[in-house]
Amino acid sequence: MKPLVLVLVLLSGCGLPTPDDTKCLRGTLEADLALNAPFTGPGVVDGGIPAGNYVIAATYLQGKPTQQAMSLFQSLVDPITRELPTTDGLIGARFGNSSTCLTARTLTVWRDEAAMYRFVTSAPHAAAMGKTSELSRGASVTTHWVDTEAGATFEKAAQMLAADDGPLH
Repeated sequence: MKPLVLVLVLLSGCGLPTPDDTKCLRGTLEADLALNAPFTGPGVVDGGIPAGNYVIAATYLQGKPTQQAMSLFQSLVDPITRELPTTDGLIGARFGNSSTCLTARTLTVWRDEAAMYRFVTSAPHAAAMGKTSELSRGASVTTHWVDTEAGATFEKAAQMLAADDGPLH
């Protein structure tokens, strides 16, 4: 699975934009939000999440507009994208990014909270979390909630991220 590579490709073009953080908000989907293919993962059926109750997690990263931050981002994402598809308890994942806001969004669906936390505390993901301050310009956040497959959308994720008080990185 290499969907986060798309984020770097879009963000690392010639001359990074200076995002307008009065318009680039975690609770509002970016007008140019580019989504990868439908959900991918071991529990996905025909591009969708099967009916059921799940733990859904979302992240929102406001990237720093520097080539150094983008290179660091890629070096941290590669091990995560190699590990994620084989993580026990993952149902599916989707990724999105905005080139005008320099943002990246993730949406993952888990069998249960224990599975989600095993991934969150895995070495590759923990390493990335430890570098958030080097990647983020300050309004990045993550959240999770319990919902049915109908709640596994970027629109619902934006609502949940907006309601989460942080911590912001």
